[in-house]
Amino acid sequence: MADEEIVEEEQAEEELEDGDAEGDLDSLMSEVEAKESVEDSGVSGDLSSLVSESSEEKGQDLDSMLSSAQQVSISEDQEEEGMSLDLLLEMPLAVTFEVGRAKMAISDLLSLGQGSVLDLHRLVGEPLDLFVNNRLIARGEVVVINEKFGARLTEIVPPEERIKRMGGMDHIG
Repeated sequence: MADEEIVEEEQAEEELEDGDAEGDLDSLMSEVEAKESVEDSGVSGDLSSLVSESSEEKGQDLDSMLSSAQQVSISEDQEEEGMSLDLLLEMPLAVTFEVGRAKMAISDLLSLGQGSVLDLHRLVGEPLDLFVNNRLIARGEVVVINEKFGARLTEIVPPEERIKRMGGMDHIG
């Protein structure tokens, strides 16, 4: 095996002297990297020795090899799932705390001006709706926090119902 390596190195050096220096250097580097990767993996370059070695000689059977391969793929899937879950949890959503709604004709809409008053459908003291991406998630009341409006949640839609609504099955609009 050592004699073969010496012959290959001599041939590579001769080619380097004869032809394109850059291309030959690239091919020489590729050969060296290939040899190093074979040596690092602990695999001999002799193909017949690889074929003759059986999995029983190594103390492994097919089932244990398959099992270990499945465990590796499962752990990789879990890592990818964790990463995608982290990305999902950081995704921004549009949150709306709705005071009320009104229906009106286009002519009434066009006649609105500064100081106009809209009659909303919700009564005073009635809980207001909290929407996430236009889907009802909770109800609550208006509070003032440091001179800004806020919302105190008084009723939250059950998780099963929220999942249905986030999936678009019960869109409220």
